This record gives sequence, structure tokens and C-alpha cells, in this order.
Amino acid sequence: MQKAIVQLVGDLEAKDPHIRFAAARTLGELGENNALAYNALIKTLKDTVWFVRLAALQSLKELKLDIPAILRYIVPMLQDTHEDVREYAVLTINDQGPEAAVAVPFLIEALSDSVWYVRERVAWVLGQIGTSAREARSSLMRCLTDNEVEVRLASLEALGSICCKHDTEVLTTLNAIVNNDDQPSPVKEKVKTVLMRIKKADKSQTHFPSSRSKS
Repeated sequence: MQKAIVQLVGDLEAKDPHIRFAAARTLGELGENNALAYNALIKTLKDTVWFVRLAALQSLKELKLDIPAILRYIVPMLQDTHEDVREYAVLTINDQGPEAAVAVPFLIEALSDSVWYVRERVAWVLGQIGTSAREARSSLMRCLTDNEVEVRLASLEALGSICCKHDTEVLTTLNAIVNNDDQPSPVKEKVKTVLMRIKKADKSQTHFPSSRSKS
């Protein structure tokens, strides 16, 4: 096994990006608890080709990075030049469960991403983090005017997981949406559901369901 890993690590230096891609993905299958594979994949996060960086990120996600590594190596990828890499960085952060709360300030910044489906994914992850992401409330409320309905829906869902009945500013904003005839019906229906959750739920415990795979 170690010989195969050494060969794959060497392939990460190949000129052909497709060879580097294949090596990165295979290391995700073979490199569990292997420091050589782990370190080589981290180095590959800086590859010049986006799909090679994505492959390295996917493999590191499978190898279960610890929190310090998430902060040092994955959080900066929220600013990668390719949107698919940025989205997958969000998913990798989400895999940390409640511990993902350490990345909340960086996720809040990512709510301004130029690509709608990255913004949607970030909002969803903030909702998964739950009450530990309370500082994201204002930013999520700004997302309620996003041009993309999916971003609004994800932001509403997140607010439903984060907020409590004492968040009067949030409740006022949501009630205004219900009474706004210009809002699309899916958004208004989601708001009604979220309002009920906020008013009834006990938010003393952080909500963090299991992570969702990319659709």
C-alpha cells in the first residue's frame, strides 16, 4: 500500500493535469491515516488547475481533516477562483459538525459570493451550524432580497434554525415578507413555516443535522 501511495504522490507532480487529478482522487481512497498522502493533498490545494484542486479537496474531505487543518487550509479556499472549489470548501467545513462554528465568520463573508449556488450552500451550512451561528443573522436577513429564490429559501431555513422568539428584528422582517404581495409564493410559504419554528422551538441547544451531499 505504501508503495502505491508513494507512486501516487509522485503523480501529483505530473505535467498532465488529468494524471494529477486521478492521483489526487485515488489518494482519497488509499490515504487514510497516511501522513504522506495527507501532506501531498494539502500541497495540491494550490495546484494551478481548478479541477485538480477540487480533487484534492474532495479527497481531504473523505480523509476527515481536523479543525486546525480546516481553518488553515480549507477556509482560504472559500475565496478560490473557481466556484465549484468554493462550494466544496463549504461542504468540507460542514462535515465538521458542531465544530464548524469556528468558521462562521468566514462563511458570513462567503454569503456575498458572486455565484448564487455558492451563496445558497453557505446559507444552508449556517443553518446546519444552528444557534452557534447567531452572528450570521443580519447577513442572512440581507440575503432575503437575493435575486435568486433558492438563496432566499436557504437563508430563511437557516434563520429558522438559528433564531429564537426574542429575535424581534428577524420576526418583524419575516412578517413583512408575508404581507408583501411582490414576494413569490414559495418564499412566503417558507416564511410562514419558519415563523412557526422560531416561535415554538427551544433554541437552547445547537441544531446540527447530518451533512447533506451535493445535489
